[in-house]
Amino acid sequence: MDPASILLLALLGVWMLALFVGLPYLQGRRQRRLVRELAHGDPVIVLNGVLGKVHRVDAGIIEVEIAPKTRIRCLPSAVSRTSRT
Repeated sequence: MDPASILLLALLGVWMLALFVGLPYLQGRRQRRLVRELAHGDPVIVLNGVLGKVHRVDAGIIEVEIAPKTRIRCLPSAVSRTSRT
């Protein structure tokens, strides 16, 4: 192999490594920001597909109202996104 091919393969390898290391970091950062911005009344989608509104956010627990007087408690990592976006 000529030096240009080796350099191209090395750069491709570094790019792939950065992709596999960087993407999970960015997704985790996005998830932490989403949880930090949750407030009472925000519509959310929980990972298992349940739609509801945030009733209360405590340290480490989010309470989601899925029907009148029906609330579930879940971990912040279970909130996949807000349904308004």
